[in-house]
Amino acid sequence: MKELQTFGLVITLFGWLILVYTFSNLDPNMSYSAGAATMLPVVTIFPIWILLSFLSIVPTSIALLWPKVRQHSQFKGAFWYGIWCINGMVSIFYVFVFFGLRLLFL
Repeated sequence: MKELQTFGLVITLFGWLILVYTFSNLDPNMSYSAGAATMLPVVTIFPIWILLSFLSIVPTSIALLWPKVRQHSQFKGAFWYGIWCINGMVSIFYVFVFFGLRLLFL
């Protein structure tokens, strides 16, 4: 559990850093083709990172709601509860975005 929670947090942060870096390269004076090429990571890399993050954070955050799972995986201490809290908020965001997009495209 600790490894998946840490992996999910690192992947989430890395995915958002890729997005910020991509948007920081955009310039209003760019040609359309250069701007489109700059947005290529948003279409290809960013969704893969966010999907990996989703698959590692959401199930483990839900599983950690049970005390037996936390005890078995020795998930205790302020540091681990802090990571779990951050991942829980990210999980809620992912679930709302998923259902929001689902309702939008139905």
